[in-house]
Amino acid sequence: MKARSYDHDPNEIAEKAKKWLASSRGKRAMKEVLVKATSVTERLEKESQIDPKSIFEPMTL
Repeated sequence: MKARSYDHDPNEIAEKAKKWLASSRGKRAMKEVLVKATSVTERLEKESQIDPKSIFEPMTL
């Protein structure tokens, strides 16, 4: 698969990104990514919680 070339023009890249995000396909993809990111964030937050009961247990590596 050959990558498209934009000649490193940031305005052209930004315009293409805006058009893609405004499309139904882009919106759907962004929704999916947000759902996945929310799920991962929730899991990380839950896993980073320290169980208060474990504070008094010896720590092993």
